[in-house]
Amino acid sequence: MFEITVNYDTCDACGTCIESCPAQVYDKGDDGKPVISRAEDCLGCMTCVEVCPTGSITVKEI
Repeated sequence: MFEITVNYDTCDACGTCIESCPAQVYDKGDDGKPVISRAEDCLGCMTCVEVCPTGSITVKEI
């Protein structure tokens, strides 16, 4: 199981994490920022972390 954290203060709502997640963990919020809707489906692949241009996402195993 993985814990996903998004720093909404630094997130620029580019949507790259939403589009790149193979497990479709994120939905797009009203402000365009990612909403963690299915954390239990996270594969821990770190794709979202790697593609985030602002470094706003962390994923850690719990």
